[in-house]
Amino acid sequence: YMNYTFEEGYMGYIISEFSSNLSNLINGENMFKSCGENFITFNGDLSNLIYGSHMFEYCDNLSFFNGGNLSNLIKGNYMFVYCQNLTSFSSDLSNLTDGFYMFDHCKKLTSFNSNLGSLVDGGYMFLGCKLDTTSIQNIARTINTSNGATLHIGIGNSKPNNQEIEALDEIASKGWTVYVNGLYYDPSYVSSIMTLDEYGNEVSTPIPYYAKPVPSDEEHASYIDEQGNFYNILGGQFIYGDDLSAYGMFTCEEDAAANMRLSKIKHNFC
Repeated sequence: YMNYTFEEGYMGYIISEFSSNLSNLINGENMFKSCGENFITFNGDLSNLIYGSHMFEYCDNLSFFNGGNLSNLIKGNYMFVYCQNLTSFSSDLSNLTDGFYMFDHCKKLTSFNSNLGSLVDGGYMFLGCKLDTTSIQNIARTINTSNGATLHIGIGNSKPNNQEIEALDEIASKGWTVYVNGLYYDPSYVSSIMTLDEYGNEVSTPIPYYAKPVPSDEEHASYIDEQGNFYNILGGQFIYGDDLSAYGMFTCEEDAAANMRLSKIKHNFC
């Protein structure tokens, strides 16, 4: 039994399982970051957590997370980024405003059941995930209204099915621009789906990637141009809530960056 009364900590050592009472923890920024390949299970009461930025970042094999009630969490940016074995997430996020990159590269995350009624920033939030139809419908039902904010979603299908299209349209109707990538999306190669030609033979049909550059500050930028200006590339295989004529059509994000003459920035968040 452990009762943390401090407000900020860092536990960057290798552990396999953590089970403790963290009900007094307010700031968990970087706390379990890079805990190594042995860290699999987290059990802890995070009911008073407000700041969770980078808290479980690069916990590659974290597959079971039980943080209890997260209804006080406001900042969840980068919280679970690269938790590549996390398959499901269910906790109260009703006060979350910052979900920037929260579940980015959670490649096995298929189930998300949380309230996003206060979300302001969903940029890259579910990029690289494989969310199922029920999860997308849950997001549509609970998400906050917005005035042009972005939300990135990775889905478990090659392309949205009819139920997902309806849910994504609902999110867009609430003022969000939604960037969606399918099951086989990768930023560095051409994604495609198998379809039948007129003779009934299977053929590989490329899925275009629609993208445009947007200026950014240095802290949030992923790209830089030859003059030292910072940018992000906003794009997806499927886009809801914006006019596609404002985007170029490419084979993948890497192709878009090359055509825009932008170079990838290697961030070091450690």
